[in-house]
Amino acid sequence: MKKTVHEIKCLKDIMDLGHEYPQEFIDYITNDFKTIKEWADEDKEYTLENYNTDYSGNGYIVVLNGNESVEELENRIGLTGGLVKTIPEVVNIYEVKGTLWRRMIVIYNDSFANIIWIPNYDGLDSYAD
Repeated sequence: MKKTVHEIKCLKDIMDLGHEYPQEFIDYITNDFKTIKEWADEDKEYTLENYNTDYSGNGYIVVLNGNESVEELENRIGLTGGLVKTIPEVVNIYEVKGTLWRRMIVIYNDSFANIIWIPNYDGLDSYAD
């Protein structure tokens, strides 16, 4: 059974996903990680291989499986009220091997945001671009 909440904070976390998800999806996650590193590590203090989002504290990537409880979403990633009460900045939809993934950016405050991926969940499609 797949882990419910994957918190992606370093390249090792992405490599760990490789056993459960298609390469195309891993490539999307990797591109998001590169973008986070580029924006958060402006002084280029770290290589991609040794960067961890905890170093900057601006947010990270989350991969959900879609079966998480409101309590789990609140406790693990701070989504008060779960997905139903979430207002993302943007939602993008990607099709990967027959699964429709929603990629949303959730801004928590002026210095912290997460990129959250969830499969086959259309509850946020009104925010899709």
